[in-house]
Amino acid sequence: MPRTRLTQQARKAKTREAIVAAATRRFALRGVDATSLDDIAEAAGFTKGAIYANFPNKRALVEAVIERNIVQIDPAMLVRPDLPLADRLALIGREVAALTRTVPRETVLLDLEYSLSALRNSRKRATVPARLQTQWDDVPARFAALNVAQGARPPFESAELLRLAGILARGIIRGLAEAPDALTPDAIETLFRLLAGSEPAATSLRSRRRRPDR
Repeated sequence: MPRTRLTQQARKAKTREAIVAAATRRFALRGVDATSLDDIAEAAGFTKGAIYANFPNKRALVEAVIERNIVQIDPAMLVRPDLPLADRLALIGREVAALTRTVPRETVLLDLEYSLSALRNSRKRATVPARLQTQWDDVPARFAALNVAQGARPPFESAELLRLAGILARGIIRGLAEAPDALTPDAIETLFRLLAGSEPAATSLRSRRRRPDR
């Protein structure tokens, strides 16, 4: 059977993906600032000219690597009208627990590298996107409105609660990359449930599961 030839567009896409994959490995191993385009070209098996044919500069390549390694959490869980606040937060905790088992080590290393790079250079803080992000759209407003409609009274203002959940999620994923057995999935889910602050939120999932049927 004759081999199917790739179109020029398909070849370019394949080259671009190989460059991004090589850059991901090198950035995770050496850091962004210490990795040159020559290093990446060598790792990818292309010339530096091939990199410039796909990316106008190193910054554009860094942004492509970030996009490739984004960790996403579905924000729809936060605005489910059939669930109280504590259960909605518990769903986020459940997804974070799942991510700790599936996020590649390279992604965690890149997260740390980008954070360190931003801390070293304040100008990068506004340009380097968050590694753990969600497609929020109008979720914060819907989240706040649903909490009011349900009479939920969390100990934090809704926007602050979302920020805390994001920081907590990112910290857990980082921490468990170093010590995978430090927290159980149940503990992570219960921790997010506690952010609701109400008495039902303080009831751990484990104790609820052990409660005998009446």
